[in-house]
Amino acid sequence: MPILPVLDLLGGQVVRGVAGERSRYRPIVSKLSAGAEPLEIAHAFRRVFGLSELYLADLDAIAGQAPAREAHRQLRDDGFHLWIDAGVSSFAESQLLEDADAIVLGLESLASPQVLRDIVAACDPE
Repeated sequence: MPILPVLDLLGGQVVRGVAGERSRYRPIVSKLSAGAEPLEIAHAFRRVFGLSELYLADLDAIAGQAPAREAHRQLRDDGFHLWIDAGVSSFAESQLLEDADAIVLGLESLASPQVLRDIVAACDPE
């Protein structure tokens, strides 16, 4: 069974969610890592569990800010495969996620079914 660890990224740090109340999210504290930097936490997942495919919830982007493209790039450059959830609502936003191996699309975020069609069509290799 595949296991896909999640990194909730907020303000450049991996955070621990608290019942969906983002104002209460704080940098993660873990025995696996001394800090909450995304690359450090990802390294711990790979070192301890042999996992290099990650679901990255870019909480700043989901809230309407720019995606954390530098963090995405660092993780990809280090060999991680990323499923990125950045709250994509438009075709143009999906194009900003070039470091994604997979873009997570939530129907609640998309502006219309046509946006989903456009994104799927752009990703279709045929």
